[in-house]
Amino acid sequence: MKSAELNIDIKHFFEILLVKECNFSKYEMEKLADCVVSERLYKKMKILVTGEEDNKFRFVHKGLVRQYYVFKEKEINVQFSDVNDIVVAFASYMGHQPSDYFIEALEPAELFTITRENMDYLMSQGPNFISFGKKISASLCNEKSLRER
Repeated sequence: MKSAELNIDIKHFFEILLVKECNFSKYEMEKLADCVVSERLYKKMKILVTGEEDNKFRFVHKGLVRQYYVFKEKEINVQFSDVNDIVVAFASYMGHQPSDYFIEALEPAELFTITRENMDYLMSQGPNFISFGKKISASLCNEKSLRER
């Protein structure tokens, strides 16, 4: 995908997902798009394995992804993520520690990713980006709470 096409796709995706609530200006949208990378995954591709530190927020644009751990040689699913869902091993990301989880594509997928470094940069750029980061964190906590009911 060409860079200009990718930027349009990313902008549209984030406008739908979260950005409208953050009231981003055109300039802020450009900054956001510059910090996002598109990842294409094939079926069964692992993007995080246990023991690795997770340093990315991933937004599912297309496809289906799962997060799981292995217990007594059984795979225990903890999350399925499809279009517009956020995928991250949150404790690993926030605590800068190795993850207990695997993250794997269940089918061909496209994710938009923001590295921790880029997220930190964005959040240093003003209150709209701080709000964006808080909305992501709140969404992840809410999803986890709903799954654990």
